[in-house]
Amino acid sequence: MFDTDGGSRKGWLNVYEDGPKNSLPMVQVLRTVHDSYTEAYVWKDMSSNQSSEQVQNAGRSVQTPRRRKTTSNEDRERVVTAYENGATHAHISQMLNIKLQTVYGIIKKYQTTWQIEAKKRGGNRQKVLSQQAISDVRSWIDDDCTVTLKTLAEKILSRTKSESAKGNRNSAGSGTVRTVTIPSFEDFLLKRDYIGAKTVLQCSKDYDEVSEQLKQLWTGFCDFHIGEYKRALQLYEKIYAADGTLNDVALNICVCMFYLGMYDEAQKLVEELPQSPLKIRLLFHLAHKLSDEDRLMELHGSLRDVVEDQLSLAGMHYLRSHYQEAIDIYKRVLLDNKDLLALNVYVAICYYKLDYYDISQEVLDLYLNQFPDSTIAINLKACNRFRLFNGRAAEQEIKHLVESGTFGADLIRHNLVVFRNGEGALQVLPQLIDIVPEARLNLAIHHLRRGEIQEAHYLMKEVQPTVPQEYILKGVVHAALGQETGSKEHLKNAQQCLHLVGGSASECDTIPGRQSMASAFFLYGQFEEVLVYLNSIRSYFVNDDTFNYNYAQAKAATGYYKEAEELLLQIHDITIKTDSTFSMVLAKCHVHAGHADQAWNIFLTKDSTPDAFALLQLIANDSYRVGEFWIAAKAFDTLEKLDPNPEYWEGKRGACAGAVQAILAKRGSGAPPGGVSEIISLLRDSTNAQAEGMLRVIRRFASSIK
Repeated sequence: MFDTDGGSRKGWLNVYEDGPKNSLPMVQVLRTVHDSYTEAYVWKDMSSNQSSEQVQNAGRSVQTPRRRKTTSNEDRERVVTAYENGATHAHISQMLNIKLQTVYGIIKKYQTTWQIEAKKRGGNRQKVLSQQAISDVRSWIDDDCTVTLKTLAEKILSRTKSESAKGNRNSAGSGTVRTVTIPSFEDFLLKRDYIGAKTVLQCSKDYDEVSEQLKQLWTGFCDFHIGEYKRALQLYEKIYAADGTLNDVALNICVCMFYLGMYDEAQKLVEELPQSPLKIRLLFHLAHKLSDEDRLMELHGSLRDVVEDQLSLAGMHYLRSHYQEAIDIYKRVLLDNKDLLALNVYVAICYYKLDYYDISQEVLDLYLNQFPDSTIAINLKACNRFRLFNGRAAEQEIKHLVESGTFGADLIRHNLVVFRNGEGALQVLPQLIDIVPEARLNLAIHHLRRGEIQEAHYLMKEVQPTVPQEYILKGVVHAALGQETGSKEHLKNAQQCLHLVGGSASECDTIPGRQSMASAFFLYGQFEEVLVYLNSIRSYFVNDDTFNYNYAQAKAATGYYKEAEELLLQIHDITIKTDSTFSMVLAKCHVHAGHADQAWNIFLTKDSTPDAFALLQLIANDSYRVGEFWIAAKAFDTLEKLDPNPEYWEGKRGACAGAVQAILAKRGSGAPPGGVSEIISLLRDSTNAQAEGMLRVIRRFASSIK
């Protein structure tokens, strides 16, 4: 792992071991880490499974004009350094990615005022009088309290002129000229300012005697650390083509290929090179990327007990979701290397992945206290706040980075969409699909929320899941598509994906793992098993409408209608409440909980649609089944009018007879509020021939009970 923050970070491990002296250094393959699912993206994954063309296109997107309101003092110093060493204005503009007009302005100001720093804006108004002048004024007033303002002004003015003239004489006599100390190439490297180091190397006359090959090696070194892997690759290939005996250069070519996603090409070239510790680490990670488990385990045994190899192993544990094992390695390394503060960031990321967001923040603060401007650390802090609080709290942490032109602009744009609950998703996420791995997943979720299931499936169909969260999302997409189209194949795929996550040793006791297993059993129709898993995580989702909706359906399917009714009435999400399935389940629960009249009221609010007809059938049959005969009679009567099916008349006839019996037994449920007259009125409107005979019987019954 290494610092791609683009600035000075003493605590970050250098990807290169020392840097070239007279030959190219070895490169460490250390894995950067990222948040692997659909929420906030906590790390830029430089070794994600992308094609070389995709990564190259992504690299070009970084070279956009800066949007800083004020060019930083560091960049101003680089401009002046390059100018002093003979670089042209156009060359400086292209090299530092600063507007040509800005370069001209900085150099002109330096030539006229010898000043490099930007002029401070606002709140920098200096006092007119110096501290000495203020003291003089006070002493004059103490000596003569009647002195006038005019006299005081004349005294101050005369003294100022005298001091100014004296200063000019001294300055002219000494002949001194202000000089600006420009940092050396080594100074920039020690500060991890690779852009500055590259600028000095290319523009300073102090390095004219350095061989061209060594300059190119150091330039590639800087490009790699900046994240310009394509540019570094091209430079190394040029060097290697001129001298094929430089095995270290060939190894660096392999590393650049690895970071560009060119795994097959890297594997082919590295196999031809002599054995070295770096080669083993590179092959170790290539085996993982190419899914060669046997080779992976073989190379695992070849790793040494040194910092570089142990960190490479920790990165592998992270990739395989073994977060606790990664934490153990990081802590062990930190015990012997307390100056490697950046390892606290990696430990914090692992705790984040384990859902220990408060612990993650505590560990992260150890690094932020020393380097409060780290983009990666600030972003992780925002992710923790998003999990612990809400999107608004998270946004407050990173919004100042949005227009600062800082490293990780794509990462920040992506996370802002997440923190804002999908706002601007269609404008931002499609552009980041081949840059930020989570962008594809979050865009699929956005389509699912909008009911655009086909679009979500299009995004996910080519995804080969490698981590639990990807399996979960793919399973959800298959389930939604299977329910929409009635496809058994999609439902089967959903069951497999979700069951795989819920049954895995690493996920079975996590909240997502139990949700996945509950979802799989839901699709299997085994609702008793569903309740086992949902009951175990109920306390975490007390006010979650989606959870309560699924929980209520499982309760209703297992006969716990009263509890299901209470859960459904707690739901406030209008999208769920307007769903036809919600109305069906709630009506069923009302009927079986003794509130059949409320189920009837649900039907009365519906328009004449196929869903309303299905709801009416459910109310009629379930009401009849539980003895709510009057509601059943009204439902069957409406069905008969909509569809003259003999079965509806039979149901209506039986329900009316049951209602009469309820009146006779003086039961509260099943009898019409208005008594026998309501039953007679209902049958009078029937067109069936049997209705008249039934009416005569009921009228005689009514006469006998008066």
